Amino acid sequence: MSKLTRSEAREEAFRVIFSLEFQNNSEDSGLSSASFMKNVLEKTIENFSSENDKKVTASFMKDILNKTVENFQEIDEHIKKNLNKWKFERINKVDLALLRVAICEIIFLETPKPVAIAESLKLASEYNGSETFINGVLANL
Repeated sequence: MSKLTRSEAREEAFRVIFSLEFQNNSEDSGLSSASFMKNVLEKTIENFSSENDKKVTASFMKDILNKTVENFQEIDEHIKKNLNKWKFERINKVDLALLRVAICEIIFLETPKPVAIAESLKLASEYNGSETFINGVLANL
């Protein structure tokens, strides 16, 4: 089996963050339910960490997921501060998940900003996200 690249690990982290918005049945956002998040993260990480050749990049995915969940309120505040004439509630779920992953990488994982932006724009093009919107928010960080 081939190694999981950092881009693939990032994409998988994005998918998990995106899916969490739809999986929580409580009134809170999927990211705000700590016990729900912990359960999903443990299962996702376990699935990826079980294959020896994927451990290094699975660790990168784990870091993205854990840091995003641990800091989602701060990450969302960064998004809100950088919206230009937009309301946070209007952001579609794809764009929100992409922004959360990118901001997590830039602020908490020290990924170079141009790399995080480029990777987010690539995923936005693949998942029908708004590339212009995402670029604008991230460029203002």
